[in-house]
Formats: sequence, C-alpha cells, structure tokens
Amino acid sequence: MANGASDQQAAEDIAAQKAARSAAYRNSQNVRNLIIALGVTLLIVVVVMLGVPRGTSPERPEIDVAAIADNAEEAYGHTPLVADLSTGWGVNAAEVSPSTVVSWKVVHLTPDEKDYVTLVQGFDGDETWAAQELSGARADDTTTIDGVEWSVYDIGGAQSDSPVSYAIGTALGDGYVLLYGSAPADTTAEMASLLSDQINDSLAAGDQEEDAT
Repeated sequence: MANGASDQQAAEDIAAQKAARSAAYRNSQNVRNLIIALGVTLLIVVVVMLGVPRGTSPERPEIDVAAIADNAEEAYGHTPLVADLSTGWGVNAAEVSPSTVVSWKVVHLTPDEKDYVTLVQGFDGDETWAAQELSGARADDTTTIDGVEWSVYDIGGAQSDSPVSYAIGTALGDGYVLLYGSAPADTTAEMASLLSDQINDSLAAGDQEEDAT
C-alpha cells in the first residue's frame, strides 16, 4: 500500500511539474508573441511617419486664367486684364461676377505666398462702384505706376476688421480697376506693373477712338 501511495504521489508530482512547465512555456510564448506584435506595430508606425512629407503644403490646382478671361470677353464684350505670372505670382481664383456691375475678379498670391492682391475689374464700374467694393473706403491720394495714375484708398477709414490693408484703383475706358488685399503698397505696385502695358494700350486705344469721332 505504501508503495502504491508513493507511486501515485510521484505521478502527481510529475504531472504537476509538466503542467507548470507547460504553463510557463505558454506564458513565455504569449510574452514573445506580444513583443513581436508590438515590434511590428512600431515598425508600421515608423514607415508611415517616414512616408508622410514634412513641411510641404499641397499643390494648388492650376487655374487657366487666360482661358477664363477669353470666355468672359466672349460673353460680355469686354477685355479682362490678365497679369503675366511668370515672375512667381500664383492664382487662387479667377471668375466673373454677373452682378449689377459685371466684374472680372482674380485673387493673386504673392511669390512668397504670404499675402494676396485681388484684381477686380468692373466692366461698367466707376468710383462709386469702387467705394462699394471697398466697404465705403474713399480715395485720398494718388500714385503713378508705369505711367498709369492710380487713386490710393483710405482703408483705415473703412471697416477696421477688414483683411484689406491697401487698395488702389484707376479708370479704364468705361470701367474701373481695383487692386486690393493684404499686401503692402510696394507689392501691390508690382502687380500694377504687371498690368501696366495692358492698361496703357487700352487707354491709348480709347483715345484714338475719341479722336476719330
């Protein structure tokens, strides 16, 4: 009987040891699998982070200003001004606004993309229309850029919360042209220079028509 009890006890001890070893093995496998899973997850995160461009903004969609201007000219019988943007200026929008005074509008971004200058050409606009476009601002000075005399508007006398900090305008045939935005005077003058040849040509053509009549 004693030997039987001893054998049974030994068998139980062996079974307990096997069970303990099995449990230890399973636990070690679980820990190993967890470490592998964490490693794979970290690797995926690193790959994704390395694949994401840093410090770059999405490219602006190309806007064919000349094509939109051609369509506007055909539809309304007026020639929209189109700046030569080869100097690095960008365009955020170009459209015709068919309101009471039909106007051609192009939002230009400065080469450093820090400021903007909006061109608004009212085909039948005048100084009253221009003041309305500028929230009531009035011209209080003049400046000449490439032979074109521009009126300088007192933006400080308009809405104080306006994003517009500088604005100039000039008559063009039966219409009126405004340049305004967050850009300072010298940068706005650069945009005016890009339009000077077209404005001067248009004014010269208008003078010739008057002389002919």
